[in-house]
Amino acid sequence: MFEVFDLKNDPDEFTNLAGKPEFAAVEKDLKTRLQEWMILNQDYLPLPVPPNAARKGQ
Repeated sequence: MFEVFDLKNDPDEFTNLAGKPEFAAVEKDLKTRLQEWMILNQDYLPLPVPPNAARKGQ
């Protein structure tokens, strides 16, 4: 489960935008960045996105 919030318009984080089509690119970018951080810091099980899926859309 992932959570994505628009902190400018929703600073109290009431509306989770994860899974909404209009925020798919933002969610994918954040998942890819998280995955890279997890690997670099050896905190990688389970990965949020399969490695080949993260690269396909780039």
